[in-house]
Amino acid sequence: MPLPFSFQPQPYFEFIFIGGIDIVLLVLAAVLEHQKLFKKESVTLIQYDNLELLQPFNKAALQQDLKQRTGLNISRISIVKIDFTKASAQLRVYCKED
Repeated sequence: MPLPFSFQPQPYFEFIFIGGIDIVLLVLAAVLEHQKLFKKESVTLIQYDNLELLQPFNKAALQQDLKQRTGLNISRISIVKIDFTKASAQLRVYCKED
């Protein structure tokens, strides 16, 4: 008595190919989830009152002054806004997280 459906065996390379894709995706997800691959930075907005250190040639002095005042491990600084009437500036400070 014949079966009501025809059974054709699948070639093994299809299973191997799909299994290989699954393994590659799992490894890629594990690599991307690993926390040590990416530098973590936190961002802080700071009101700063010493406008003289905001000049481009005073970058090292500005970073040192902010590190001394805040105690943060500063990696970079960007100026958000300068208010000359109040003699202050708003800075975005990026700090390395350990």
